[in-house]
Amino acid sequence: MNYDFDRIIGRAGSDSAKWNLLSLYGNTDVIPMWVADMDFPIAKPITEALRKRTEHEFYGYSYVRESLIEAIISRMQKKYGWKVAPEWIVFTPGVIPALNAAIRAFTHPGDEIILQDPVYHPFWSTVEQNGCRTVANKLQLNNGRYEFDLDDLEKKFTGREGSRGPSRIKSMIL
Repeated sequence: MNYDFDRIIGRAGSDSAKWNLLSLYGNTDVIPMWVADMDFPIAKPITEALRKRTEHEFYGYSYVRESLIEAIISRMQKKYGWKVAPEWIVFTPGVIPALNAAIRAFTHPGDEIILQDPVYHPFWSTVEQNGCRTVANKLQLNNGRYEFDLDDLEKKFTGREGSRGPSRIKSMIL
């Protein structure tokens, strides 16, 4: 199947927060690249699957089919060589709910979590809304690529960053 990623489609007036709320930035002459809102049509197989599903007249609760779990496990094995157990797979409605669940599972209020800026901006408030503190380990732009600042990262984990005291870092979000 061929996809045309070069065709420009005007999205203004389409109820797109990305395009209709540009004034939030004080300037409408910007390219909004802050959210995963695509600027090309959905692939035909996805549209067809959605259309088929809407023909069913009942919109009750659904469940995850075993075939989906098997497909995920197979892909992880083939693509990355990872052996994933079915019980490790957790479905969430989005990255922020998943992040909330991970923070609650692996930290306690007052713990610190390292974020590496630039990062999707809701990560900062999600950490804080779960009672944790953010610790920035800013990525370094070198030759057009972002890289870890390993010296700063080591200082943060070891607590050797001036008067911060012992490290309370319990997690790092990549």
